[in-house]
Amino acid sequence: MNVRKFFNLLIVFAISLMVYQIIRQLYDPYWQELADSTFRVLAGKPDWLAYQNRLLAPFLVSIITSFGVSQVSALKIFVLFMVVGQNVLLFLLFSTSKEASRNAIFAVLAYTILFLFVQEYRLYPWDYVDIFLFTFFAWGVFERKSLLFFVLLFFVAILNRESALFISLYMALDAFEIDGKLILKSKTKLITGIALTIAGILFVIAIREFLFISQPGGFNDSKHELIGNHFNLLKNLNALFVGNIASFQILNSLFLLGSMGYVLTFLKHKWKAVLIYLVLLLNILIFGVVNESRLYGILLPFLIFFLFNFGDTKAETASL
Repeated sequence: MNVRKFFNLLIVFAISLMVYQIIRQLYDPYWQELADSTFRVLAGKPDWLAYQNRLLAPFLVSIITSFGVSQVSALKIFVLFMVVGQNVLLFLLFSTSKEASRNAIFAVLAYTILFLFVQEYRLYPWDYVDIFLFTFFAWGVFERKSLLFFVLLFFVAILNRESALFISLYMALDAFEIDGKLILKSKTKLITGIALTIAGILFVIAIREFLFISQPGGFNDSKHELIGNHFNLLKNLNALFVGNIASFQILNSLFLLGSMGYVLTFLKHKWKAVLIYLVLLLNILIFGVVNESRLYGILLPFLIFFLFNFGDTKAETASL
């Protein structure tokens, strides 16, 4: 490691500690609530049925408690590790690319600004893991990694959250190329992507069925039995284009619409990455809540790679 890279890493650590201190203060009234929500997943009594399959992050937090610290302290340590780990990961991924290495520290700074922006709503532990894993996902998409890379990433991600299904969706999408027209280039990728999507859905349903006992207090959660959330498209479109205009939440509309417009400028050379970004955004519009900005977390890694034109030498040069 050269001296410049070493000092840049020190800067990354300093930025990370600053971010953690901000988060620690923002979450101050909510740490106990977040800890309770985390450990209720392991007890089979999550706040919502949709949380029941999000096992990886609560399990990691529970490991920290085995060292004799309280649940709240374990959660704080976990968040600190994830904040530092995410920034270091992003820095190292940029540093390994000759074309992008000069932007490594700026990428971390840009990500930090966007990450703090989504803190209007506090993040759950699985949100932090999601962002970390989706950084690998975005990197793999931009670097055109092999099918095996995405398969391994999928098996880790599905333990954390059902958002892993976007990874298997990409596998199926990556089976196609455009050469004047859409051409199926890899039946293996297509079959693998479809098979893992189906397997992932069945896994999520099975985990929720077998591990879910009730919501806190012994209540059921019949409203979230099928898709794990509500259908909010019309409500979100109204908020996006009308409701947010005269409020501070207009920043959410500007972020979503602005990032979508910016990402679309890469459609010619990065069409697969663009389509995945649009699918992620569409998922927020349909099943999420536009003004619950923590949901934007998985957009951030892709947006950072777009902002700094990561992997431009591996551009998909086919014309649409």
